[in-house]
Amino acid sequence: MRSLVLCLVVLPFVISWKGSSETNQAGISSESQSTSQVRDLPRITNSIGMKLVLIPKGKFTMGSPQSEESRRDDETQHEVTISKDHYLGVYEVTQAQYEQVMGMNPSVFQG
Repeated sequence: MRSLVLCLVVLPFVISWKGSSETNQAGISSESQSTSQVRDLPRITNSIGMKLVLIPKGKFTMGSPQSEESRRDDETQHEVTISKDHYLGVYEVTQAQYEQVMGMNPSVFQG
C-alpha cells in the first residue's frame, strides 16, 4: 500500500496536466477507453527512473457483477469518478526508490 501512496502523494506536486471535461489532451474520451487506448496513454520517466503513465480524469465502474463466479458481498458495483488527470507508477515503488525520495527505509525486510 505504501507504494501506491508514494505515487499519489509525491507526483501531484511534480506534474501538472490540463485536459477538457470530455476529451483530454491525449485525445482520449473520459467516457470509455479501449485496451489499445490504455496502452497508448502518455508515459514519462521521472528523475529517479520511475516509469509513470497518465491516468485521465473520467468515470468507471468498480466492483464485480453479481453474475461473477466467487463474487464476495463487498464487491458491489459502483461508479467511481476521477476528477483530475494524474500520473501513476507503472510498477511498484522499490525500496531504493522509496528511500531516494523519502530519505529513509522503514521496511523490516531489506531487498
